[in-house]
Amino acid sequence: MMETFVLKLSEIVNEDISYLAEDRLLAEIPMWDSMSMLVFVALADQEYGKKLKSSQVKSAQTVGDLYDLLT
Repeated sequence: MMETFVLKLSEIVNEDISYLAEDRLLAEIPMWDSMSMLVFVALADQEYGKKLKSSQVKSAQTVGDLYDLLT
């Protein structure tokens, strides 16, 4: 499931999947911004059935932290 998540995240932030390692800091991803966060919240709801608050997403530091919000 992590592979599927990384593929979807790569589409949101326009990065190659190889760049999005589990320990990659979100602050290091140039396209990770407020718009990407909103798209991620929508993805969480539509694809994973998770209702996330923006504060939960903002507290995530790494790609792995985002994944943990969905599992």
